[in-house]
Amino acid sequence: KTVVDAQQTGKAVAGLEAGVAGFGLRAVVPIRRGEALLGTVEFGVAMGQGFFDELMRWYLLRARLVALAANGQLKRLADTAGNWPDLGEETLRAAAKGTPAMGDIVTADAHLAVLIMPIADYAGGIAGALEVFQDQTLFEQTARQIRLTALALGAGLLVLGCALAWWLARG
Repeated sequence: KTVVDAQQTGKAVAGLEAGVAGFGLRAVVPIRRGEALLGTVEFGVAMGQGFFDELMRWYLLRARLVALAANGQLKRLADTAGNWPDLGEETLRAAAKGTPAMGDIVTADAHLAVLIMPIADYAGGIAGALEVFQDQTLFEQTARQIRLTALALGAGLLVLGCALAWWLARG
């Protein structure tokens, strides 16, 4: 559709496009000689599993890309979240129709913050949903350690202050 739109409007078209093979980021520019349209030039990258694997490798991004199939079923196009659970099929379906969601998932070994955002195509329509996961476990452990250190430091300063007050009151 991006190629057709670029040819019909005579303007460059760029953005996400849903195709038979999944999603792709595309830029299509019409080529003209005078007023005559000679054709178009297209640049793009597929947003499939390989794209998400690279995001995972470079940025440790855990995500799922889903779209609604013609029959209304959710179709998982890419997944780097592995066996992590999601917020549920109805939440994913609602996001794929335009309603964002966020929440927490607690598993036996992780606490996950989850954000599901609808993703728009180049024309502004909803193309699917992107579910992004952030493992909060390390942050929670660090916050707990800082809290314990602050409490220990506060208690130590309180004991030192009481000892100093007792020593001064004695003398």
